[in-house]
Amino acid sequence: MLNSPFFQYRRAQAETADPGELVAMLYRGGIRFLQRALLALKESDYQTANANLIRAEDVLSELNTTLNPSAGDLAVNLARIYDYAYWRLVEANCRKDALIVEEVLGILQDLLPAWEEAVRRIRQARLAGIAPSYAISGTGSAAG
Repeated sequence: MLNSPFFQYRRAQAETADPGELVAMLYRGGIRFLQRALLALKESDYQTANANLIRAEDVLSELNTTLNPSAGDLAVNLARIYDYAYWRLVEANCRKDALIVEEVLGILQDLLPAWEEAVRRIRQARLAGIAPSYAISGTGSAAG
C-alpha cells in the first residue's frame, strides 16, 4: 500500500505543497474521514467509524499545530474552532453520534472554501512579487 502509485503521488503532493495548500489538503482529508465515519455509523460499523473519527481528530490536531500565534485574532479564533471540533469528535466517537459528526463536517466544509481562496490569493501575490503573511506556519512554530 505504501508503495502504491497513489500513495507516492499523495506523498509527493504533500512534500511540494506550500503551507496554505497543506492546510487545504488537511481540510479535504478531514472532510473525507468524517464522510466515511458517517457512512460507517449509519451502517453500525463502529470499528470503521472509530478509525475514521480518530483520523479526523488527528487532522484537527495537526491544523491546530500549524497555526501561527503571531497572526493574531485569526489564529486565536481558528484554534478555538479546531479545539471545539476536536472535542465534539471525541464526544461523537464515545456516543457514536452521527449528528455531532455532521456538525463538525459542516464546520470543515464551511472553512475549506476560505482556505482555498487564501491559497489562490497567495499564489497571485507571489506571481505579483508580494510576500504574503500567513496565519499558519510550515512547521507549527511561530514563524511567518
